[in-house]
Amino acid sequence: MFSNNLTLPEGSEGLPISEDEEIICGEYETYTLARFLFIFVSSWIALFGTSGNLFLLYLFSARNYPNTPPTLYPGVLAILDAIICAMYIFLFGADAAIVFLHIKSLFVLYYIYVIPAFVISRITQLAIPYMLIFATLERFVWLAGD
Repeated sequence: MFSNNLTLPEGSEGLPISEDEEIICGEYETYTLARFLFIFVSSWIALFGTSGNLFLLYLFSARNYPNTPPTLYPGVLAILDAIICAMYIFLFGADAAIVFLHIKSLFVLYYIYVIPAFVISRITQLAIPYMLIFATLERFVWLAGD
């Protein structure tokens, strides 16, 4: 019906499955309880970081007074930082939940979005230093203009 083409370590008995069950994943790195708890707590911190950055974006976009510095680049930086925090949850938090809690539906969903999420996180990581430079230049121009 199907071939078991997984490469297993020597001495491994393989996966206990029946003939009508399909293999959807191979061997993976296990998570200790301490590692899972660390990633779980870090994911909650990333969730607070995401919401905090979205709140900053709201503040930057809602408050425009003539005596306040420009907020274009800090707003973009808040968006990028919120994306980084969200990608941490999607990439690391979801992986820890899949492996430690054995959630099959999350496993399937994770492998649908993992590559685009990784690409988005890398693009965001590359864009953040440039936004910091532009925000500094924007602030300098604002201060030098007085």
